[in-house]
Amino acid sequence: MKIKKLKIDRIEIVTILLCFIATIAVCLGAIIYSIYIPSTGTITAVGNLAVYSDANAQHPLATINWGTIDPTNTSAVSVSIYVKNIGNIAETLSLSTSNWNPQIYSQYMIVSWNYINGTYIQPQTIQPITLVLTVTNTSPAGNFNVGITITATAMGDT
Repeated sequence: MKIKKLKIDRIEIVTILLCFIATIAVCLGAIIYSIYIPSTGTITAVGNLAVYSDANAQHPLATINWGTIDPTNTSAVSVSIYVKNIGNIAETLSLSTSNWNPQIYSQYMIVSWNYINGTYIQPQTIQPITLVLTVTNTSPAGNFNVGITITATAMGDT
């Protein structure tokens, strides 16, 4: 019984190896690719409010560090804050954002909260609130800043 030897040219071997390496590179790229977005947010309280990072209202909060966000793995990041009505009358709250920097991030991110609109916060009470930064998976990479404003409206004001 004779064994036939296969004759393979060097070009065929190189071509096969290049295809194999390209396939591995594409697969690894799909597995490893991610975008990280370092971020911060500045909080401004308008009215008879104070914002804190703790439930006992001992540590005033002026900046939120959302951390590094990977929109390919995380669609939302949340932070607990504590809003105290430092006035003498019940108030409701509203939330707004401004000064996105760079502005393009406002198209890919939304800041929301779990506060129920119209709920009155009584004088000298602390309302725990969760702020949520929702990020689309198409968000560009890079640093961003956003201004977050919480406004108090006194009972009876319009």
